[in-house]
Amino acid sequence: MNVIKEKVQNHFLDEKAFRIFYMLSLFLTSLCFFEHGFQVITGICMVWAVFLIKNRFQEQTGIKSIRYLIWLVLFVGSGIITSILYIQDNFGMNMLMMYHVTICFILLYGMHAQEDKEAIREEMLIIFKWITILSMAFAAIGLVLFLIFVRIEAFGYVVGLFKNRFTGVYTHPNIAAFCSVAGIVCSHMIYSEKNSDGTDLVSHKLIKAGWVLHITTIFLSDSNASLLFVVTYVGVILLFKGKSIEEAKKIKHILKVLLFCMVAVVLSLVIRGMSQTAMAAFINAVHSTETTPGEPMAYTPVEVEEGTEIELGRGERADLSSGRFDSFQKAFTLLRMKPVLGIGKENIVEYGERYLPEGFRYFDLHNGYLTILLSCGLLGFSIFAGFTMNVVKKVWKNMLEIDRLNESERKFFICSLAIVASYCLYSMFERTMLFDITFMVAIFWLVLGYFMTFIVQKEEERGEVMEDTPSTKRRRKLVLVPVRLWMTLYLVSVTVMGFLIAQ
Repeated sequence: MNVIKEKVQNHFLDEKAFRIFYMLSLFLTSLCFFEHGFQVITGICMVWAVFLIKNRFQEQTGIKSIRYLIWLVLFVGSGIITSILYIQDNFGMNMLMMYHVTICFILLYGMHAQEDKEAIREEMLIIFKWITILSMAFAAIGLVLFLIFVRIEAFGYVVGLFKNRFTGVYTHPNIAAFCSVAGIVCSHMIYSEKNSDGTDLVSHKLIKAGWVLHITTIFLSDSNASLLFVVTYVGVILLFKGKSIEEAKKIKHILKVLLFCMVAVVLSLVIRGMSQTAMAAFINAVHSTETTPGEPMAYTPVEVEEGTEIELGRGERADLSSGRFDSFQKAFTLLRMKPVLGIGKENIVEYGERYLPEGFRYFDLHNGYLTILLSCGLLGFSIFAGFTMNVVKKVWKNMLEIDRLNESERKFFICSLAIVASYCLYSMFERTMLFDITFMVAIFWLVLGYFMTFIVQKEEERGEVMEDTPSTKRRRKLVLVPVRLWMTLYLVSVTVMGFLIAQ
């Protein structure tokens, strides 16, 4: 009986299993019709995370842990203070959002404090393999439905086409584009990986076919931010490809890569316009003589009236900023009201409606950094900036050692750096940096966690990791006692809030 209990407990406290289930559930919440069902699974995973976080604080005492935990405590603490100050407005949701931040910090990014680095690598291959396969399958299904039905409307969802933009089977064009971006970078990361029998982890032909599907969906979705993500990713890889670190740092080489990126952006916009025109012509030809049949209660197909042609893309109504500049201006107006501690993430739109003449055009600010600034104020943003600079410093230090890596390690480092850099640029145009319980946020912190795990492993091999001494152990104990107490109280409060919200 004790053996069975121990096995169940070990599986229950397995962070690898949690990350696999959590990432897949978040990915599948991006799908039309399945969104709410998988949100329930995500909620179960978040309850599961309470026990994992508690276990982490009980067992983890290494010097590596303390440094990032301090940043976590300070940032989450500032967010909790803001939530309490505006307890009458969305208190429960603001606390839940800070809890998701805790999950990202400890269970995703914080994986680098675990000892078994090889297990983490195996976990990464599993998750990236599933993202590669699922994203490609959904892209293919979405394109087929898009070409056959043009658009399907049912239960508040739109499948195929939304405001002349491709959605596929996803809930929004931007989400469809980002999931394709994730499919591209994950498949590229595992392109050369092998199974135990020597076969490709995922067929190279399948991966290349997936790239074609993903690029097509990105073009049709009309997402400028996702297009910029892909170009930046390729640009960072080219910066280091076949170059030593000294060659990569040369201004002349950097300027060449920047020029390539600018030309690539322009060409991509041109090709996107051409592909949208060609696809629209194809659809109009297919649907010129017939209307898609179906049951009215199941879906409502788009009917193409005689003489009416379907258009793809934003066309003349296109606004390159998509209303972002207006949102930025309004956000700073609200920030001036509460500059130090901010107003809380879940209060942004509500306070916009309450204090601004016209409110916000969209339900978010389309900028991850500005969202953090307005949510947590200058205090929380400064703490997050301190954490960011600490990560940048560590990445830069290890980038200077890149020539000492073998071919496989070098590829992983460069690809991870490319993903993180591209995402940081992407977050200037989308809210996806921290305050959103979505796959788009979690995948960033997951990749950053894998990246940091690799960096810590290399530092350990070079003997650069600080060893514990009696004095550091005493200082660590003094820090851990109040941190553990604070985290216990915090987890209890979040659990209660989650129960009340569910009710």
